[in-house]
Formats: sequence, C-alpha cells, structure tokens
Amino acid sequence: MGTQKVSVPGYKIIEYDPKKGYPGGWNRFYRCPICNDMIPATPPTAMACGCGNFIVEEVSLVRVRNVPPILLRRTFWETLKSFIPKRDKDDVDDKKPKPKSATT
Repeated sequence: MGTQKVSVPGYKIIEYDPKKGYPGGWNRFYRCPICNDMIPATPPTAMACGCGNFIVEEVSLVRVRNVPPILLRRTFWETLKSFIPKRDKDDVDDKKPKPKSATT
C-alpha cells in the first residue's frame, strides 16, 4: 500500500528513519498516513490513531502495525496561536464602541 506525504498547514514534515527509532519531543506530532489522525509525539498517556495503525506510549515508544507515521513539527506561528485564547464574534462585537445617536 503506497502512501504519500501530504503537507499540513502550520506544520513541517520532519524526515526520520523508522529503523533507527521514532523521535519524540515537545511540539511534534505523528500523523497516520492511513486515517490522517494526529497524535502528540510525547502524549500524557498512551494514544492510538483511529485505524489502529500505530500507538504512541508515554515515553515516546511507538508501535507500528503497517505503515510508519509521518512526523510533523508545529511551526512557530501555530504554537504562538495555541496560547492565544479564541474569542467569539459576539464577544468582539460587544466591545466595539457604539455610535452616538444624534440629538437635536
């Protein structure tokens, strides 16, 4: 089964050799080439992709059934945006100054 590396906006693909091990680290994610699920390279608990192709355990131990996952690193701007709280459109509209009504 052939897989192709598709770019993910906000992430860079990191080349690695699965025969030498699976690198972990903060701000890195594995993406399954079969179901496209993304899992942190160093998760707080063991996690698996939806199709069961691979499992990442707490100490960056990766178990692969069929196809090695693609390793991604989140770009600086995506990391920065993850720390900024999202606002609702209504919340932003409430804080805009209201136009003054004309009085005679």
